Order: sequence, then structure tokens, then C-alpha cells
Amino acid sequence: MFNLSVAEIATIVNGELLGDRGGARRCQRVVVDSRQVQPGDLFVALPGARADGHMFLREAKASGAQAVLVSRSEGLPESLAGVEVADCLEALHLLAKSYLSHLSCRVVGITGSVGKTTAKDFLSTLLQDHSDSVFASPASWNSEIGLPLSILSTPDDTKILILEYGINAPGEMDRLVATAPPDFAWVTSIGEVHLEGLRDVAGVAREKGRLPSAVPAGGGIWFGPGVSAMCSGPWRVVPKDLNPWDEESASRGQPGAWEVPGFLGDTVVLPFLTPHEAILAWSSGFVAVELGVHPSRVDGRLPSLTAPKGRMTLCDISGLVLILDDSYNSSPPSLKASLLALSAQSGSRRRIAVLGTMQELGAESEAWHRKIGKEICAGSVDVLVGVGLGGKWIAEEIEVGRVEVVKTKNATSAGALLGEILEPGDCLLLKASRSEGLEIVIDAVKEWARVFSSPTVEGAR
Repeated sequence: MFNLSVAEIATIVNGELLGDRGGARRCQRVVVDSRQVQPGDLFVALPGARADGHMFLREAKASGAQAVLVSRSEGLPESLAGVEVADCLEALHLLAKSYLSHLSCRVVGITGSVGKTTAKDFLSTLLQDHSDSVFASPASWNSEIGLPLSILSTPDDTKILILEYGINAPGEMDRLVATAPPDFAWVTSIGEVHLEGLRDVAGVAREKGRLPSAVPAGGGIWFGPGVSAMCSGPWRVVPKDLNPWDEESASRGQPGAWEVPGFLGDTVVLPFLTPHEAILAWSSGFVAVELGVHPSRVDGRLPSLTAPKGRMTLCDISGLVLILDDSYNSSPPSLKASLLALSAQSGSRRRIAVLGTMQELGAESEAWHRKIGKEICAGSVDVLVGVGLGGKWIAEEIEVGRVEVVKTKNATSAGALLGEILEPGDCLLLKASRSEGLEIVIDAVKEWARVFSSPTVEGAR
């Protein structure tokens, strides 16, 4: 694990050791949130959109920080070791690059418009069944901050390191690749995501393509469905396309039981709600086999893979309401897939879509939301609850009279509304970008179920 003296850190980041403040002290972890500081940590005081880490140096010290990395020394508490640099984010990357250079591991880089975290978790599960020396980036640590923190959290006996490379703007992939050069690259998808910074789908493809471009000869490149038509080289390795579907196997598939070819010739049934998830699961199996896992292990493990929380996970609320929780993030391609999963729910269930804003779509944001609204039709959704501005735009485009439409200001008011209109047997889809916080709706539904099932309510019925 990470274990460096303050003086060694200063040398790596080209920083200045501040006075006689304990250059021999050793730091065993790197954090950027003062609330997460533990004794022995290095706290990196990053500037942020909401707050500047320099404002929390005393809190970091009180929690036991061994040292701090700062871009200005004013306000540094007495007896707290410090290293001053010109740019704390660049210093964080230098630390991560240095630490990675001392690890004897191969780096598997995953990027894509959607599916990065799910693909990473699936692949990690399959590889960890094969070896204990596999480490994957925690949660969704995939940004200019998350990727270096993932590296700095990596155990020193790791042999395969799986990293997510997430970007929002041109140039960011170059920085990530410079910090963590990949030995292998998997591009899951290219679509209408992060258009605010990347402008259009061609910009998305160009920037995402910088990850496989960095793969050296002898490595591996894998492309999800449709990616090879959008990403162009130069490649040092011939990319392999990942797509398990043919006309026959797709026709046999259905939500919750997608049939795909196994890696020993037999059919494997994957228990996911959308074909997108099934493709990611099968693709992770393909990559795992390429990285040395025996096909029989992969075939045996694929049916038990589960998606990360908030990414099209199924929640049965007391046997009364079924929730398709896809609340972690949203974009045009992933929202369309989620709506298809909702429309596939059969039986007597009333289908309720709780939809919020899709962030980072730039100048075309309103147009994309309205386009989704026009595509929602009776028979696929019975009730539409629009949350926030994006939800309002979606709701305004739905044909009046064919789908019941309600608009709410935020997730809290959406939860309160559902408490009034829910009926046993309803099926809910929760889908929005993370900033909407739609996960709190689940708590509101659980409270509705508790009240509905209480003896007093039962007696009143």
C-alpha cells in the first residue's frame, strides 16, 4: 500500500517542504475530503466548485492527518507537515503515476459513454474468482480526481488493476492516460453523453478513442457494439468487437433471461432487465477469458453477476411495488434502454416512470429531453412523473390523454406524490442524473408500503 515520507512526497511532486514540519513522517493513505481523514493520512487540499480544501486544514489535522498537500501555505496549522505545490491536482497525478510505476501489475482501462462501472464490477468479479491479486477502482472513481485516488488505494501485490477512465471535456483523457498508461482497453459504448464538454458524438468518440490508442503492442483492445464504426485508430493492436447477439439468440432472450453463447459452447442465461446489461456481462466474460480465466469458470459465474446499486437493479418493496432503480445516472441512450425495460414489465402492473434531468447535454439539453418525451407512448408507460426541469421538458412532449402526466419540482416532492397515487402491483422506474437524488424516492415508497401494510390501514380498508 501507499507508504511514503513527507520528504519523499515533496520530491515526487516537485514541491516545497514547508519549514521544519516533519519531513520524516510517513503517510499511508491519500484523501481529498477532510471528513474522511484518518490518522496517518495525506490530505490533498483541492480547490472545488463548492469549497476549497484549504478551508479545512484544521479539520484535517484534528482528524489525525500526518501531512497536507497545498498550493498556498497561509493558514497551515502549527506542527502539521506540509508540502506546497503550484497545482494540487497535478501533484495528485504525479503521486499516482509514481506509485503505479512501482507496482508490478497490468492495467485494464475501461471507458465508454455508459456502462463503465457495471463493466468494471462484472470483470472484477470474474477475475477475482480466478486470482486474489486483482484490484478494481472503488465505486465510480473514474474522474481526474477519482482515477489517481484509485491508483493510490491499490495494494502493492496487485497483478491486474482495473481502472475506469471517465471524461467530460477534451484533454482529460490525455491526462488520465499519462497517469495510468493502459495495457488493455475496453470501450463499452459511444453515445450522446457529456455533450456539454465534448460537443457531439464525434467528439465523444474522438476523446474516448484516446484510451485504446495508448495500448501498446502485445496488449488488447475490445470494443462494445457499434464502437468500432465510430472510433478510428491508429491502434497498435487489432481491436476485437464484443457482441454476443445474433438474430436467433436475441429472439430467444427476454428481460430477466437473456440467452447468450457460453465460452465452452453451451448457452448461458443472464438474469438482467436490459440487453445492454446482458451484453456487458457477456463481454466481461470474453475479456476475462482473454486475460487467462478458464472458460468453464466464466460460464459458471456469469449467471450470478449482479449490477451495481442504482444501475437497473430490481427492488421488491414488501411484495407491493416493484422498483427498477436506475437512479445513479441518466443519458439519452441509457434512458431509452430503461424505458424499454419498464415497458417489458407484463401482467396487471401499472407502469410509472419517474424521470428527471439528464445532465451535461449542453446547448441541446432541452431538445434531447423533449425528444425522449415524444418517444414515450401509451402501452409502454401508464404514468409519467417528471422531476425538475428536465422532467418538465419530457412531460410537456407526451401526448395528452394517452399517458397520465404529473410534474414535480424535485425528488422529495416526487416521493410525496407517489405516496398519494401508488397502488399495490405498480412498477416504478427511477431514472435521472445523480444530481437529482432520485434514490430518496425509494425511502418514500418503503414508507408508503409500511403504512399501507399497517393493521390500522388494513382495518380501514
